[in-house]
Amino acid sequence: MGELRWISRIHQTSRALLCIALLIGVMFCGSRAAAITLGGGPKISPQNDVRRFIGSGPTTGIYKDSNREVELEGDAYELTWWHQRGMWDITQSLSFSYYQMEGSNTNYSTGENSAIDYNRYTLNYTLGYAIDLAIIDIHPQYMIGYGEGTFNRELTGSVVSGESGEVKNNILVRGPQILLHFDLTESFFIGLKYAEYQNVGEVKYANDEGKITQNRVSMFILGYRSQKKYSPTGGMSGGVWF
Repeated sequence: MGELRWISRIHQTSRALLCIALLIGVMFCGSRAAAITLGGGPKISPQNDVRRFIGSGPTTGIYKDSNREVELEGDAYELTWWHQRGMWDITQSLSFSYYQMEGSNTNYSTGENSAIDYNRYTLNYTLGYAIDLAIIDIHPQYMIGYGEGTFNRELTGSVVSGESGEVKNNILVRGPQILLHFDLTESFFIGLKYAEYQNVGEVKYANDEGKITQNRVSMFILGYRSQKKYSPTGGMSGGVWF
């Protein structure tokens, strides 16, 4: 069973990396196309809008195994060092995330208390679209992230079944997210992020199997936009990329 799980993970990771490579290739194939903003605003030339930002906020999840269901709460942190808006208003970004969640639950019929501590970190690639609404930019996206998750399950009580201890495994997180960017100046902006991810963590014990069945996050974003300036006709009037 262990070999089959590792083979499945290798195949899943290979497919994800191949999809990412294909998406990046598609993005760069039409780099001469122009992007268009809503409301007759200035056109944005390809690869002219690059943003960097940090985000943090609360996150929730649900841990389940054969005998337990525990609600988890915690904090999420994310660093996006490259968020590009290019041709056809399509966006793509690279980021690093760290999530930490914990929770506990007591089964009063057995007297068992289950305490779950889970954290994960991932490197992420996202692909999406940008919509301009005055000073607000709306960015719906889909994210794929690869990294490591760490479970720590502690069972206490008069009768304890199952295992306790720390278990690490590789994870492939994926799911939709939406970003709202509010421009304060030409360079600085604040924003919000909401996301709901799947496949955020599974763990295999000797006689049981557990997983995080859902993971939601809301973040406050603070960022800097380094871009070339726009002209009303869509041309560039100066500025630098970084």
